[in-house]
Amino acid sequence: MIILLIDINKSFFMLCSFQIVFFVFLYVPIANACSDYIAYKEGHVPILLTSPHGADKTKLLLGIPPRQGENIKYFVNRADQYTDLLTMNIAELLKKKGLIAFVVVAGINRSQIDFNRPPEQAYEVDKAEECYAYYHQQIRKAIKEIKEQWNHGFMLDVHGQSKYDYEILRGTRNKQTITQLIQRFGKDVSEEDEGFFTILRENNYDIHPKRSKREQFYYGGFTLRQYGSHLHNGIDAMQVEVSRAIRVDNVRREKMAKDIAEAIERFYHRYYFTDIAADF
Repeated sequence: MIILLIDINKSFFMLCSFQIVFFVFLYVPIANACSDYIAYKEGHVPILLTSPHGADKTKLLLGIPPRQGENIKYFVNRADQYTDLLTMNIAELLKKKGLIAFVVVAGINRSQIDFNRPPEQAYEVDKAEECYAYYHQQIRKAIKEIKEQWNHGFMLDVHGQSKYDYEILRGTRNKQTITQLIQRFGKDVSEEDEGFFTILRENNYDIHPKRSKREQFYYGGFTLRQYGSHLHNGIDAMQVEVSRAIRVDNVRREKMAKDIAEAIERFYHRYYFTDIAADF
């Protein structure tokens, strides 16, 4: 921040001396705003919740024009409406269960920055770079702490879609980003007893694809590629694409938050907590 100070110290009256300081804000760098627009919460368990696209169209940074998306395949510049609220609600419900998760939620509209894209596709002006980098720094910070403290952990990246009728689209890049989970248990336990997606199916959610089928669309984007457990320094990473019908309905959205929190709790205790406890 550049601040111009003008100091005028003159005796206008016999008994008083006034000192006037004018603060002239010439330029406010974007970096100063990043921590205000991107929420980061420290966790006490190896669970990370992320939400890159929930900020609505009123949450904009000055000086950054809308992205045009030239030559970008599958370009989207609208928000995944209410996924930020859904993610924070899940975190609060987990906290009530004694599980304080790491949380990273973007509060800048996707029209300016797409946090789930590589840098060359995520923003189009240099001013946006610092907030994009800040968001991913928080994710890396959380994963580093998870790896150092617990060795294993998992991430849930929360998105929204309106193209298909399914209530939830499963994304693991066809099991690639849960590699370490599969190696530890010899199979994809996210779809086994007490598995994350199994528990959601028990709550009658229509999840695509079915248990044994390949993921074909919305199967995991840049975030999963960057931080999934197919990488030695990554953690198990899953993506959920929630239907618009659920997201815009307060009652249904709150119910889903409750059901996802329950699924995370059970999944964590079955496949992460017992494994972590065995390390001590």
